[in-house]
Amino acid sequence: MKKGVIYRLIFGKGNNGDFTVANLPKNRVKQFLYVFKRRFGTIFRVNLLTALFALPLIAWDFVSTAYVADFTKGMDAQTQFSHLLRLSLLRYGTQIPMIMLTCVGLAGAFYVIRQLCWGAPVSLLRDYKKGIKGAYKQFLLLGLLAGTVNFAFSYLLEFCLLTVSAKTEFAYVLAIVGIILAAIIGFTALVYAMAQSSLYGMTFFGLIKSSFILTFKRLFRSVGVVLLSLLPVLLFRFFPWAFMQIIGDCLIVVFSIGFAVTMQTVLCHGVFDAFINEKSYPNFVNLGLNTGMSYYKAMGIDDEDDDSDGESDEEENGNRESDDENCVATESENTCGANAGDNGAEQSSAADGESLPDGAEKDGGA
Repeated sequence: MKKGVIYRLIFGKGNNGDFTVANLPKNRVKQFLYVFKRRFGTIFRVNLLTALFALPLIAWDFVSTAYVADFTKGMDAQTQFSHLLRLSLLRYGTQIPMIMLTCVGLAGAFYVIRQLCWGAPVSLLRDYKKGIKGAYKQFLLLGLLAGTVNFAFSYLLEFCLLTVSAKTEFAYVLAIVGIILAAIIGFTALVYAMAQSSLYGMTFFGLIKSSFILTFKRLFRSVGVVLLSLLPVLLFRFFPWAFMQIIGDCLIVVFSIGFAVTMQTVLCHGVFDAFINEKSYPNFVNLGLNTGMSYYKAMGIDDEDDDSDGESDEEENGNRESDDENCVATESENTCGANAGDNGAEQSSAADGESLPDGAEKDGGA
């Protein structure tokens, strides 16, 4: 029976042929396009699952924004300033627990997307739950930190906008630019922190330290890719009209989360290869590219009977054991030492109290 367009879009065509390492992309840009095209059905379903965790935040942001806009309508700057702290607490302070909940969903998303990028078999619900179970504590802390910083930056930005005058205009413009740049760099570091938490066993403070180090090691590339990954939402969210923001929220629910996490994961793995994997986890270098090992060889799994890359992931994994049960790792071969969403590596990575390896020039296939 001929399959419809929607079915093929979500579940794939099922005629991509046998998967081999030679079919893998040559660089990170091609890897993103390859994964997003061939695994779009799984990414779409990951997006829907994660959107369930983000729905309270999306709904409350829309309602609180509309309330604040209506409350301050017709007020002069001085009157608005007198209500600034209360309104900031109402709009941004109350978002903190909702941001934490969203981050729990992102723990599952980053794990599943990582498996897709590595060319690993995926059982969606099993692996999504595994990702949450293995990293939810650190993702909750990251959500708490992100929500608190978001509240502080938003308050400072509103403060500058409401108190600027002709005499202080230049200084306030510099302050506003500084706040925006700090927010962008902080969000980029947050992306690295999520990707590392999903993969490596690290302390929380080591995670934060490593994330900022990696951000500045590849600052312009990292910021550019992260902003590009958020572009589908930012284009609509910056418009002042409510219906445009609704479109942006709808994109988050059906598309933008999976798109962003896939692009961010590809970015992070290229940087991890250059500064972490090359030294500590050589089997992970270029994993998912045709210059790296196959997923099964990297994990020490003998069975390489991979299904075609376009088939349903649930069928592909119906009789397959857990990846971690098949891992054959030794102390000398860090083949399964990374977190893989479960117990995490005891071995320190690039930032567990140590600086990143010096002189690592290779970009991990990026």
